[in-house]
Amino acid sequence: AYLADIATTSAEAKYAAKRVRRWMRRRYLLLEVPQLPGRGWVEYEPYGTVLIIGAWNYPFYLTLGPAVGAI
Repeated sequence: AYLADIATTSAEAKYAAKRVRRWMRRRYLLLEVPQLPGRGWVEYEPYGTVLIIGAWNYPFYLTLGPAVGAI
């Protein structure tokens, strides 16, 4: 039970915490010739509030796995 539920969720949370800065970093784009000498980039922003509904008698991972991804 520990390996399937808690260890998997913990590993996913650690991975997400380690990579979140990289995922949210601004990414610069190459522009077309007519748009030069401008600059272009993609900047990620959070959407807002998230509601995750899970059953109390289901495995731990089925509720907290999506929560880690949403955060």
